[in-house]
Amino acid sequence: MTGDLPLALLRGPNLRELNVYGNAITGIPDPLCGPATNLQVLSMRSAGLTGSASGITSCSNLSFVDLSYNVLTGSLPATAAWGRLDLMQLQYNAFSGSIPQELYSIPLLAAVDISGNR
Repeated sequence: MTGDLPLALLRGPNLRELNVYGNAITGIPDPLCGPATNLQVLSMRSAGLTGSASGITSCSNLSFVDLSYNVLTGSLPATAAWGRLDLMQLQYNAFSGSIPQELYSIPLLAAVDISGNR
């Protein structure tokens, strides 16, 4: 798959898992999720992503995020609204800056991999 992610697919209430590993996706829409979205697993590893990852902060039901091995830039994505998130894989991108304070307030977060960033 190449190009943009179809927002109608992403924002449906029944989508629980999205895996686009190894595709050539243009970027992450901002916001990625709408108010009715129940996305829990987001795997976009090696998907050719560039730009910001801030659009994923709109997905409040996430339990797993893998954005590794892309060329994402800017700050690490984080929001205190991720009450179910327990694993984030953000390694080997081009994220820069400090670790956001919001990451410290995610109650179930057990592991974060940010190796290979700036």
